[in-house]
Amino acid sequence: MLSLAHIKNKCVGLNQSLKSIGDNKAETVYLADDADVKIKDQVRGICAQMGVPVVSAPSMKELGQAAGISVGSAIVTVLKE
Repeated sequence: MLSLAHIKNKCVGLNQSLKSIGDNKAETVYLADDADVKIKDQVRGICAQMGVPVVSAPSMKELGQAAGISVGSAIVTVLKE
């Protein structure tokens, strides 16, 4: 199972993640397979432009749990040190 809870330098959620990616602060993006298609397309597009790798996660529920939160999340971004 994916575990991101131990990573302190991360952001959870679409708006914060998009800002971090656009500001060239993102190291890796985790994107839930069951997220809305428009969100996935938007995130993949900006990640491709910025050269940020995207890792698939099985579901929003599992991605939220992996990030250490009690709700699902479509996206978790690990930030550069």
